[in-house]
Amino acid sequence: MIFSITKKSIKYLFNPLINVFKKRRKREDISKNVFRRNYKKTVLISYLRESFNGIISKRHTNIKECYTAGEIFDELGYIVDVVDYNNFSSIIKYENYDVIYGMGEALEKAFYNDVDKRILTIFYATGCSPYYSNKVTMNRVLDHYLDNGKLIPASSRLVSNQWTGAYTLSDAVIVLGNSFVKNTYYQYKGRPLLYNLPAFFYRTTERDIVKQKNWERARTNILWFGSSGLIHKGLDLVIESVLAFEDIVLHICGASPNEVQFYSEYEEYLCRPNTKIINHGFVHLDSEEFNNVLVECGFVILPSISEGGSPSILTVIGNGGCIPLIPASAGLDLDGLEIGISEVTTEGVKSALEVALSKSEYELKLISEEIYNLVNHKYTYENYKGNLRNTILKILSIKEKNNEL
Repeated sequence: MIFSITKKSIKYLFNPLINVFKKRRKREDISKNVFRRNYKKTVLISYLRESFNGIISKRHTNIKECYTAGEIFDELGYIVDVVDYNNFSSIIKYENYDVIYGMGEALEKAFYNDVDKRILTIFYATGCSPYYSNKVTMNRVLDHYLDNGKLIPASSRLVSNQWTGAYTLSDAVIVLGNSFVKNTYYQYKGRPLLYNLPAFFYRTTERDIVKQKNWERARTNILWFGSSGLIHKGLDLVIESVLAFEDIVLHICGASPNEVQFYSEYEEYLCRPNTKIINHGFVHLDSEEFNNVLVECGFVILPSISEGGSPSILTVIGNGGCIPLIPASAGLDLDGLEIGISEVTTEGVKSALEVALSKSEYELKLISEEIYNLVNHKYTYENYKGNLRNTILKILSIKEKNNEL
């Protein structure tokens, strides 16, 4: 009885303080003025707060993409606030902002605020339109089911939070990838200003892997380099296709073991020692293991149904000179040096593999050197930042002109 009264008393006394703390914590979910400036204009970047913690991780380019956007707005005279794109709880005072940039919840909620002034909204899209991508990824899951009798939606890349306002109501959309990726946004009635932006990749090795490659061996070794969404990214098609070729050895890096159903279906190849299909698991980009895989492999393959500029493919080409086998939906422009996958099916992958095997060692050596040089010249971080800066400047200038009318 005494304990019960004491417990109630404590709750009565401290609940108001707890509520105040919770409200304060919600507000602190936004990193304020990350560059410590005293400008008149302010931008809210809705993406990844960890980009501003002083460490730029190389595990994914998105960390640096977010930081770069912040740098650009800082250079253009904006105070920069940052919130995580998937933060559903923060209390955001939209009247404090002149621009909302990025993706996710904070950008979406900007269209529902009651602020009198019109806030410039810029959606940063890291891939194809969510509507398009959801449609094609589910079609791939269905095709896999019809071909193999296994329904595995967990190996798709379904976007559950589509944030539809972001790509229909924003003033502008900046799309990571080429014109294929950008064109998936043209179906919307709002028709915002659309710009595409080539991706970049990280140089992770000082070794001259292109010159170390033995093409007599490398021409029959192929690398699938991806992450989650194993059906979306076509690993099932690649496994089934290479089994039809006697000479090809498939190397797999990054296939998530969390996709238990997929691993169960392909257990024979993914979970047991195999000379035909070698699953390396997660491989660090700056490791000797990764370098050795790049030396071993002549090709990289990714029959993905929907991508945004494919930084993973750029990483393999730009560090190892591997020749890519990719469909148009990979979102990359490589001056025709790639081997195209005409359709994302087993037959489409097999046809691309036949083309790859038909080329001489001399041809492959020349293509490898040329595409390596192309990627290291075109898809640099410096080019990415310059293109993003110019695009943001265009959007801001159009906004200013419209305000003058």
